[in-house]
Order: sequence, then C-alpha cells, then structure tokens
Amino acid sequence: MSKRFFLSDIHMGPRRDPVSPRFVYDWLSKAEAERLANFLDHIKDNEAADTEVVLVGDVLDNWICPYDEEPPTFKEIFDANPEVVAGIKGLLGKGMKVTFLEGNHDMYLSQADLDAVFGSHANLKCLESYNERGIHAEHGHSFDSFNVKAQGGGANKDLPLGYFISRVVATKQANEDVSKEPICKIVKKVATALVDGDSLAVSVFDAIMEDAGINKNAAFIMQGGDVVTVAEVRDAYKKTKLGLSVADLRPKAETLSLGDDDVKLVIFGHTHGKVLDPLDLENEADPLFSPYTKVYANSGTWIEGRAPTYIEVDVDQKDSRLNYISLMEWKDGATRKVQGRFFNY
Repeated sequence: MSKRFFLSDIHMGPRRDPVSPRFVYDWLSKAEAERLANFLDHIKDNEAADTEVVLVGDVLDNWICPYDEEPPTFKEIFDANPEVVAGIKGLLGKGMKVTFLEGNHDMYLSQADLDAVFGSHANLKCLESYNERGIHAEHGHSFDSFNVKAQGGGANKDLPLGYFISRVVATKQANEDVSKEPICKIVKKVATALVDGDSLAVSVFDAIMEDAGINKNAAFIMQGGDVVTVAEVRDAYKKTKLGLSVADLRPKAETLSLGDDDVKLVIFGHTHGKVLDPLDLENEADPLFSPYTKVYANSGTWIEGRAPTYIEVDVDQKDSRLNYISLMEWKDGATRKVQGRFFNY
C-alpha cells in the first residue's frame, strides 16, 4: 500500500521583526513552523520511500504584508523557515515525492523558486493542480471571485483584488494585533454588512480600507519598489461585480467529481475548514458505514491556534486504486484519525 499526504494553508511568512509600535503580522508562528517540521520528520521516519506529500497551496505567503512595506520574496520566506525547509529536504532525501500546488497567497511560486532552495530533484514538482489515480487536488482559489487571477486586468499584472485586500488586512493586523483569519471569511463578513445596492467588489475594498484606517491617497509598495496607488486599485476593479468569496467549496467538488467518472476524490484547501464528505450519499445503503465512491475532502489549515489537519490516502499498488481515505489530525507529536472510510469501486 502506498500513501499520499495532502496538507495546505501553512502560510509561511518572512518572520520580520516588527518596527515599534507594530506587531508581528505573520500568520504562521515559529511554534507552528516547528510543529510542521516535526510532522514532516514523522512522515520521513515512519513511511515508505514511495510516499508522496502534496502541499495544496498557500504553503508560502507573500500577500500578508502591510501596504507600506515591500512584500517578501519566496527566498526570504524559505530562509526565514529553516526547520520546514529541512523537513522537506528530509523527505526528498529519502526518495519521497513532494509536490507544491499553487495557492493564491503563493500565486507566482515556480519550479525555479523550489530548485533554488532544494536543488533540482526529479521528485520535486510545482503544479497548478494534481491529477493522479482518481484524485483531483487544487487549492480552490480559482473558484473565488476575489482571489482568482485577473487575467491581465488587475492593478498589477493579473493580481486579483484579494491581494490588495490581504495587504490592507495585514496592515490592520500589524497596527492593532487583531486576530488573524482567512481573507475569504473577512470578505464574507464585510460583504454581508454592505447596504443593498453595493454590488461592486470595490465596495468591499473601500470598507476594509476604512476599517484599517488607510487613507485613499495611499500607495501599495510592491516587490522591487514599484508602487500601486489606491486610486489605481479602485479603477482596475471598478467593474468587478461582488461575486462569491468561497467559504464552502463542496458545490465545486460535486461539479468536478460527479461530472467525471475517473475522479473519485476531490481535495481542496483555501477555506481553512477540514472536511471529509461523500458526494454520493443518496446511493449509500448505510451512510454511516458503507464505502465511499465519490468524496470531497478539505485539508484544513496549520495555523489559527487549532490542531492542524491533513488528508491521508492509501493507494493499492497492484491496480492503483484508492483504498482508504482519512481526515487526520497532528496533535502533541502524534497522529489521530478524525474520520475515515474505504472506497468502493
């Protein structure tokens, strides 16, 4: 039996020392980074060499940075998290596969970025989505109107409006030390509070800007020192309708899986909420115990002070079929199964 591990939403940041009176704004704390490194070591020490670890997006985070600071490069983020880098190198050193999938907070991560840190490995890949052995995995931001690429129509290349909202939220977090939560949840709360008629996405941006106390004459510092003014952001997205900022990706999983007989399992991240749900419940004679034929899973997150979760899949080596899927938790240096079920072909 071969194993696949899927985890996401780690949000490694640059660990910059804040300049007083600002607070730390990174979402991943040092303790959480060390916990992740311990988990990677656990996989290396206890699993076979044919194991694969798939990092389902938002592994790194160069969005969460105050608007008036230059965002970190991916190299700066990797350099600031040596324990995680060492953990990944340990997996590769044992011959295991490690696959990075694109998220919105690490949207431009490339194979060249990975090779610069880990060296060139046949088992190290950087992809937009993962499609193997009946599994379709992707981060999930492509279904989120605030975080999908703007396809050349953004204020800076194809950056979505969610990028600039993230920068504003990071500014508030740095200035006020407020709790950290995923942007999709913040957008949903703000959008719900808007009066009827505010149907443009820029209305959400304006409301979050006002809440953070940022002047409309301000400018965002970009990588390389370029600037994008608030006016340019508003103009770039002024025709963008207030679409859905996804807090539940199950409907998208249903579309992907039920429309393709070959897709047995859909795995997303993005929402930070752990999920393991059948997509064919109406066909099950005994929903509590009968095997799954179609499944939606969400790997959850490794931040926010909660027990981190991941998805573990057992694959039969003889016929490459999925055998068993588990929603797992890593707590106090040990694994715990939250939920699990066999597959039925």
